[in-house]
Amino acid sequence: MAVKKTTRKDESLKKQCNNVIKKLEVQLQKKRTTIANIAAYLAVSIARAPKRVKSAPPKKVTASSRHYFTVPTQLFYPDKNNPKGYRDAGVSMADYLKKIKGGYRATGAGSYMKEKVQTRVKGSHPPGTYAEKNQRPGEFFVKGTGKISETERRRLQEYQEQERRLHAQLLAPDRRKNAKDQARMQAKLRKIQERKAAITSMSEKRKARFLQQEAKARSDFQARVESRRQKRLERIKKFREEKVLYRIVKTTRREVADPQAATVLRKGAEPGKVPFSWPRSGKGNYYISQWSDGVSENGKTRWVSNYQVRQVGDWSYQVSIQPLGGRTSYALRRLEYGGDRTSTPYVIGYLVNTRDVKGGHRRVSFSPVYSDSKTVRVEPRPWVSPTVAKVQEYVRKRNGKDIRLS
Repeated sequence: MAVKKTTRKDESLKKQCNNVIKKLEVQLQKKRTTIANIAAYLAVSIARAPKRVKSAPPKKVTASSRHYFTVPTQLFYPDKNNPKGYRDAGVSMADYLKKIKGGYRATGAGSYMKEKVQTRVKGSHPPGTYAEKNQRPGEFFVKGTGKISETERRRLQEYQEQERRLHAQLLAPDRRKNAKDQARMQAKLRKIQERKAAITSMSEKRKARFLQQEAKARSDFQARVESRRQKRLERIKKFREEKVLYRIVKTTRREVADPQAATVLRKGAEPGKVPFSWPRSGKGNYYISQWSDGVSENGKTRWVSNYQVRQVGDWSYQVSIQPLGGRTSYALRRLEYGGDRTSTPYVIGYLVNTRDVKGGHRRVSFSPVYSDSKTVRVEPRPWVSPTVAKVQEYVRKRNGKDIRLS
């Protein structure tokens, strides 16, 4: 079979075809790149759509605060007979903190250098081993002793002296009023004895009557003395309540050293409006679909976005927001479409435990009391669908109508 000879014209035509194909491939690659960029742009737009609240709660939250509101906290007393183990004291924490004058923490009155070898591993074998991450042999830090200051110690000494004088003054057995009452009682008893002596013959009934009169004179005297003693004890108690120094202590991890007069809660966006996005502390500091991952070399926060851009075909990409972890797995979907959820408990007050110690000290410790969880209805606060519509309009203006978002 004869081989067809390639002419110059054929070579030129082939070259032209290859050039056209290359140009088409360049155009196709540009389209693919454009679509990929649009997918990434859509993902970032959705991640940044919620209104970010960057400010921390102000020191004083008022009714006009835009993003925060407060719920007053209450004081609770331990009560074993109550199913919850406590009962409402009928006093707000604000009033109680005023009564104890805020209390004080005995810190800074003494310190010593402690080596950074600490935090025993719970349940470790053999006992006495320590967590490796806390081993810093040769490194020391200043640790407070928790002792009271010299100023507070002087105040306690003054109080002790005042209380001792008040005790001696009010509870002395030979108080003037008690002595007068005792003299009256003895005079009554002498009269009764004189009447008894004047009677030569006495029946059993009359003897019992005289004994009853003598017992009544003695009991009246004891009642007056005891009533006066109780009043004086009330005066001492009132003095102690006015002068006692409240020291806030934290004996367990659950207890808090700084009880608050009100719990600060966040205001949500209005139903139908774009939701607010709140920062959190530590690694969980995210804005709905972003969280911080430390600080870069230039001192700026590194942000990781919780969205995915996945190519599912030559000309199509799938954009999705990753669910947040833990209890908030479906929080993003619930914000978009609404739904029921279990409310998160918040601090409604504090359970107080008190213990009087020698010398005018009253130690108080506070454990937070949380509200009960309940099912609440979350109204839709769409933020994804409006963002997609805006991006679609932007894409149409920039790239024409030949690129479709679904």
